[in-house]
Amino acid sequence: MRDAPRDFMDAQIASIIGFRISVSRCEAKSKMSQNRPKQDRDNVRQKLEADRPMLADYAAHIARDTVFVVEIDESSDGVVVGFIIIIKKGDGYWLENIAVTPSASGQGLGKRMIDFIEDYLRPLCDRYQLYTNVKMERNIDWYHALGFSETFRGEVDGYDRVYFEKEIKK
Repeated sequence: MRDAPRDFMDAQIASIIGFRISVSRCEAKSKMSQNRPKQDRDNVRQKLEADRPMLADYAAHIARDTVFVVEIDESSDGVVVGFIIIIKKGDGYWLENIAVTPSASGQGLGKRMIDFIEDYLRPLCDRYQLYTNVKMERNIDWYHALGFSETFRGEVDGYDRVYFEKEIKK
């Protein structure tokens, strides 16, 4: 694939929004494009909402952003154990959300998801950003341990946030 034309690869990469991770290794199982039928998009949204109820508008993220769903289980009804949402803001990319279910935490899945994100983003940019709430001390420590640099700490939109940036090694 390294000899494929850049515009072909860019189009292929832009259309990938799903992958499957086996606990023992990471492998691409299938891709789901924003151009998939409404029923497919609704199924992904329902799995996300059922497994990780949050304030995020998952339908909007699936329609406009890049969403990776992490499943374990080799059956067709895989169990969602994590997800990643990447958004493009201006000239940069943001890790909008990364989450692992409690049943899958502590197994290194989050680190493997970060590695996957960086492999995905490497041809698109040289760094990416994220933010978290200042009270999420464990997450802040984790981001530091992963090599993120803190770029700002303060109130934004009524929330006390910590902003990070990470350079993607080529």
